[in-house]
Amino acid sequence: MSKLLLDTNILIYSKDKSSQFHLKSQALLGSSFDFYITSKHLSEYYSVTTKGVTPLLTSEQALADLEEFSAYFTILYLSP
Repeated sequence: MSKLLLDTNILIYSKDKSSQFHLKSQALLGSSFDFYITSKHLSEYYSVTTKGVTPLLTSEQALADLEEFSAYFTILYLSP
């Protein structure tokens, strides 16, 4: 099985049903890759989805998504 490092945008598009890339990101995530994300991607996801005048998600929704991502993807952390 092939390994794939996901970008933050794929995570955002997968949850944003109004995005033109929503279906493509859903299809990608439904494929047979071993998916990886970094701890930075998780913090970026939270920041982008909860900021602005009309945020995409509430803090609680974003945190729930982060837990979901943590369950499905391997998280890579920075090392010294």
